[in-house]
Amino acid sequence: MKKSLIISLQVLILVALGVVGYNINTAEQEVKDVKASLFTTITLMDELYEEKQEAAVLEQKQQEEFERMKQPLNTGDQAPPFSLKNLDDEDVTLKMYQGKELLLVFAQPDCEFCHNFYPELNKFIEKRSDVETLVVQMDASPEISELQRDKFNIQTKVFPANTDIILDYKVQATPTTILINAEG
Repeated sequence: MKKSLIISLQVLILVALGVVGYNINTAEQEVKDVKASLFTTITLMDELYEEKQEAAVLEQKQQEEFERMKQPLNTGDQAPPFSLKNLDDEDVTLKMYQGKELLLVFAQPDCEFCHNFYPELNKFIEKRSDVETLVVQMDASPEISELQRDKFNIQTKVFPANTDIILDYKVQATPTTILINAEG
């Protein structure tokens, strides 16, 4: 009986050791899993932090650009180069007017102030034939630009605007006129 008790105790100890060993292995695996999960989480957090930093830098640059765009062109500033497509899909550029004064008039088809301005523009064109004049229509197709020219009897070339010229010349309202001297 004593012997069977000792054997029972030994079996019980072996089973307990097996359970403890299993639990240790399971715990070690859980620790490994947690470490891997933490590593993945930390890596993800680092990536998110970097993305947030990059987004903050981009937002700062965009804000600076927005502030720069709000500043009007000043007298004496160099005129930004531009390229517009005429009704025949040919390029018209600032360089083509080098050595001449050029009046750019930014307008919109549905702008009542622009419609009222066109007769005054025509008077200016008659008085100052030495100044080249271009009307740049914002939010207009070539066909609408042509219709506007005919409807309001605009005595100069009318072009549909592209985004670059609007941004470069910092047009915020219409009509906007910009006189470029012969030196640009």
